Amino acid sequence: MILLAVLPLALGAASARAAKTWNVSMNGDDMSQEYEFIPATINTSVGDTVNWTSVEGTHTTTSLPNQTEWWDSGSVTPGNSFVHTFTISGTYNYTSLVDPQMYGTVVVQQPTPEFPGLFAISAVAIAALLGLLVERKLRD
Repeated sequence: MILLAVLPLALGAASARAAKTWNVSMNGDDMSQEYEFIPATINTSVGDTVNWTSVEGTHTTTSLPNQTEWWDSGSVTPGNSFVHTFTISGTYNYTSLVDPQMYGTVVVQQPTPEFPGLFAISAVAIAALLGLLVERKLRD
């Protein structure tokens, strides 16, 4: 009985995935005439954060209408950033309201569990063994 309670907890902890932060540069001003988000497309997971930083010029990062998640950074001046954490899977297109020729896409997928590693597998094995020993002791 104890084994059945301990094992799922150990397995769940072993497969947890750490959230990531993805960086996007917002480039372009009237001098360069090259307006772009770099990278233009990001493939990420639910729970990850995208950090948009204006490198040159003032821009926004604003999701297009009719998407599951919505954000609008307002004006982001050079050297400043805006962050958004994605909570729902989907494909999100966005633009800069200051420079509407700038487009970007964030593809958000459900996270893939990472391999738990040798330490986590050992911890599960030890928990299972201890659970068996306790169960046997309780039966005696």
